[in-house]
Amino acid sequence: MKDLAVATKQLSSMIRTGLPLLDSLNIISDTSENPTIRYAFKEIGLGISKGATMSEMLDKYPEVFNEMYRALVNAGETAGLLPTSLDRQAKLLESLAKIKGQIQSAMAYPIAIASLTIIVVFIMMIFVIPIFVDIYDQSGADLPAITQMLVDLSSQLKSLDFYFKAIPSGF
Repeated sequence: MKDLAVATKQLSSMIRTGLPLLDSLNIISDTSENPTIRYAFKEIGLGISKGATMSEMLDKYPEVFNEMYRALVNAGETAGLLPTSLDRQAKLLESLAKIKGQIQSAMAYPIAIASLTIIVVFIMMIFVIPIFVDIYDQSGADLPAITQMLVDLSSQLKSLDFYFKAIPSGF
């Protein structure tokens, strides 16, 4: 998304300075580091050179250009304001990339804590609970239902048969 925002901003700047659309597309396809953008802009340039509109060519790559992008370019072509609509699209893509980055960074901590919690519980179930089982066995008392469930789960986690069943079931 960030690479597409940069490419869109470059395309807008080139068109605004008077460079023909086809040349602008070729320059971006030659200089872009992102292979998907490079390919898409190259193919769009080829299509335009054969007489297609930019909107028609963008419609062939819905995985690269979302519906909003295609609609803004179509409106810009129709109104003769392609550089302006590309500028707006670039700003929109930049803000979306920024929001996506903020969401990912905000989710990193909860995911790390959840993962660590799962690992600690797993380790406790395999190594700590069996120690308590020995203590309870020596006392001779019946275990409460919840404790018995934990003991049973711990013994299941220690058995290889459980993993042969759980892993394929998980997939």
